[in-house]
Amino acid sequence: MTRRDWSDLCAALALAAVGAYVFFRSLSYGIGPATRMGSGNVPMMLGIILVVLSLWIAASAWRRSGKRVAVSWRPLICVAAAIASFCLLLPLVGFLPTIVCTIVICALADPQVSLKGTLGLVVVVTLLSWLIFAVGLQINLPVVRGF
Repeated sequence: MTRRDWSDLCAALALAAVGAYVFFRSLSYGIGPATRMGSGNVPMMLGIILVVLSLWIAASAWRRSGKRVAVSWRPLICVAAAIASFCLLLPLVGFLPTIVCTIVICALADPQVSLKGTLGLVVVVTLLSWLIFAVGLQINLPVVRGF
């Protein structure tokens, strides 16, 4: 047991930072008076609410003890690598190969996932992604670079 609940404290402070970012970004939009609210009003209020609630969680986490959190490094690294590979590969190889690589890298996060399960996931998610984004929404993404 630690003297503070560090997992809740860190999560609350991260959410407070996100709320502060949203608040300060909303100031660049028009706020307007209460009778004719501008487009920055809702993000500003949501940012304030997020900061207040997360500081409330942080204060309660500061006062209570918590268990030490064991970090599972393999899933953390695999998911971060999958996100990075998606960003890097999309302009180079196209949408569908990027989806395949992202799913394979994410599947490496869990050692209990079988090759058969990974291949099934690749087929289903790739097909659904193509149907939703390329066919349904008609988003102008290169499906496979060169085709």
